[in-house]
Amino acid sequence: MTDGFSFFTGIQWYPPVLAFSVVNRADGTKKDTLINVEQTREFVINIVSTELLKPMEDSAKPIPYGEDETYLQDIRLLPSKTIKPPRISRAKISFECVLDSVVRVDEGANAGNLIVGRVQLMHVEDGLLVDGREVDLTKLDPLGRISGNNRYCAVDCVIESEHN
Repeated sequence: MTDGFSFFTGIQWYPPVLAFSVVNRADGTKKDTLINVEQTREFVINIVSTELLKPMEDSAKPIPYGEDETYLQDIRLLPSKTIKPPRISRAKISFECVLDSVVRVDEGANAGNLIVGRVQLMHVEDGLLVDGREVDLTKLDPLGRISGNNRYCAVDCVIESEHN
């Protein structure tokens, strides 16, 4: 199953560790993603490019637990290589992760659950790496969530500073 989330972040570089947050529903129950991660102890983080805005938004709509929404949004999945959960075929970058910890920030309605995972394998679309190491952000064309239900941003330019 897939689920759309607004953000994730890096925790450390080596070994690579990522985190994302899942907020409980308004009635205080856990969302499917949190339940699935706690049960399987594995997950995939897919970077969404602007071309995937519609399927990403559709995948975030609530459906009954256990139902696979990929058939609704024309989302195709590929098997992962090191873990059981699949990855999104059109994602230009995907991270296969194993669960390190879940940090519960609060309990009940709208409480946050920070999911921390160790990256096992990273898939990068051909042509995205510069010098075999750095991701070309303009080719990646990542979609960012700004705020609210329907506000997003894209990387139109990259600014390199000489001060750091």
